[in-house]
Amino acid sequence: MSVKTLTKISGILLLITVSLAFAINLSGKESSEIHQRQFADNTIEIKVIDDLKEITTPVVYEFYPVSEDGIGEKLGETKANSSGNTTVKVALDVATKNIMVLRKKAGIDKRQTFKIKSSSLEVDFSSKNLSD
Repeated sequence: MSVKTLTKISGILLLITVSLAFAINLSGKESSEIHQRQFADNTIEIKVIDDLKEITTPVVYEFYPVSEDGIGEKLGETKANSSGNTTVKVALDVATKNIMVLRKKAGIDKRQTFKIKSSSLEVDFSSKNLSD
C-alpha cells in the first residue's frame, strides 16, 4: 500500500470516529434532558414571584408552550394573590422544552420564556428583573 492510500484510509477512519463521538454525545444529552422531564403526571409546577405592592387591577399570568413552530395554545392561567406570588400546575406535552409566561397587568403585558429542566419552574417578574 502506498502512503497516499494509507493517508486516505486513516482520514476516513478519523472522520468516522469523530462523527460517532459527536452523535453519541448529542444523543446522550437529548435522552438525559427528556429523562429529567418525564415526571409522573406530565405536569409542571410554576411558581410566580412578583413584588406587587398593592393590587389595584387584576394581574393575570398565562402559560404557553413554545416550540420551533412558534407559540402554542394556552396551557392555563392564574391570578396573583395579595403578595403577588402564586403557584400553578399546568399539563405539558412531553416534547415541550420551553414555556412562555405572559403577565397581564393594567393593559401592560410582559412576557418571559423559560427552558424547562425539571418538574418545577420559578418565574420572577419582580421589579429587579422587569420594569413597567
